[in-house]
Amino acid sequence: MLLGELLGIGSIFTSSSALWGMQPTMGESISGARKMLRMQFLSFIPTFLLGLTIGPNLVSISIAVLMIFQMGIKFKMTGQVTIGIASAIFILSSPTSTFLRQATLRSIGVLIGLIVAILINRFIAPPRYRDSMVLQGIALNRLLMSNFRKAVEAYMQETPLSAADCQAAEEVMHKEIAKFDKLYNHYKTEQGIVWEDEGGAEEKQNLEHIFFGEYRDYCHDLMMRTKENWSLTQEKERRLRRWKEEVPTSLDQSISRMVGEALNRMEECNDELIRKITGGPPLPFENPHVWKEMDKLLLQWHSDSGQSRHDLHHLVEISLVIYRIRWSLKNVLDLLIMEPCQMAVVSPKEVEKGSLQTQKN
Repeated sequence: MLLGELLGIGSIFTSSSALWGMQPTMGESISGARKMLRMQFLSFIPTFLLGLTIGPNLVSISIAVLMIFQMGIKFKMTGQVTIGIASAIFILSSPTSTFLRQATLRSIGVLIGLIVAILINRFIAPPRYRDSMVLQGIALNRLLMSNFRKAVEAYMQETPLSAADCQAAEEVMHKEIAKFDKLYNHYKTEQGIVWEDEGGAEEKQNLEHIFFGEYRDYCHDLMMRTKENWSLTQEKERRLRRWKEEVPTSLDQSISRMVGEALNRMEECNDELIRKITGGPPLPFENPHVWKEMDKLLLQWHSDSGQSRHDLHHLVEISLVIYRIRWSLKNVLDLLIMEPCQMAVVSPKEVEKGSLQTQKN
């Protein structure tokens, strides 16, 4: 506004374009600036033609407004139509003698406002969405890992959660994933530019963009597997009540022990994943070697069981539980070996602060 007043351009054009240019991320600011400049240029075409032929008056203003509005629809820039119409009105409201001068000043005012907005976003108050996204990703990871482990233990110990508890936990998980999604989308355009045209948007992605996209999918899959385990535990409880006259064969304790070991190994790999996304040095890791032994124990338990309905359902259910642990662990291992191997460092104090905030929530 101050620059507009000092240069005699008027504060409305510099301030309105600066406000438009102050987008959440640097990429969105530049994308918005391109749209606004394109709309400004398009709006000047009918404005100049009408001003030089009909002259600056109410008739030329009305025709210009209609033409600019139609161009905004045609070129899919309806969000920028307002600034184009405002420019046309101010230019065509000026005296004939100062017509060209006013058009030039309005263009300079819009350009100054956009440049100021981009400079603020880039140097003075950059949003730094990456750190916020990483902290939210860690908090989300710990929440989902805790819920997944509890869901598996609830099945093994036959202690299902109530429907209300499951719904409450699910709402919290969805809320935290939505927070991560929002920060991830801002992060993708924080440094990169989204180039938009009539055919849509093409994003220039780097390796971190791809990695955190896969990380988001892993978190979503972990939530879905947790919900599936809740449903399985509830179904098991209903089955035991329905077939209470039959006594199922006790689950081999070695299977319970190995399920616990697999969960522990999954948590260890998950901790390595958190270390990776916070910028820790890559560490060597080994694939878990519990699955062959687990398959043997399941076959042995099946051969020793009474082959009743209970035993058949139990075998299918425990196989599903193990399958979900197996694939979740595979997802973690895939992320550990995925590029980039070395990521930007996030302050341990910030990580701890985010962890404490998550526990409070």
